[in-house]
Amino acid sequence: MTGNKPDPDFPYYDGEPVEIRAAQWLVPLAAVGIAAFVLLGHLQIFSEGLWRLGPGLLFAVLPLAGLVLVAQRQWKALFRKVGLKDIGWIFAFAALNYLIAIPLGLIS
Repeated sequence: MTGNKPDPDFPYYDGEPVEIRAAQWLVPLAAVGIAAFVLLGHLQIFSEGLWRLGPGLLFAVLPLAGLVLVAQRQWKALFRKVGLKDIGWIFAFAALNYLIAIPLGLIS
């Protein structure tokens, strides 16, 4: 931290602390466990059509839903506003991803 400005890399802060008790963390952790089970469980319901997107989507949504349950309105402190520098990093990592993934895909 420098001065009074919070460090943007410090997770779940955004200038105003969010109090989550130890027992409350069990809710997001259970959501992660359920999401991992859905993702890795190869459930029959997710075997055809658009249902195949279900495990991946639930793996992202369920932990956030668990966090919303315990943090309520303050769950947004996890995210900060996206600036031009952030957008540049988004495109840089997307280009790097393609630069690595396409040759690897051509190999196999």
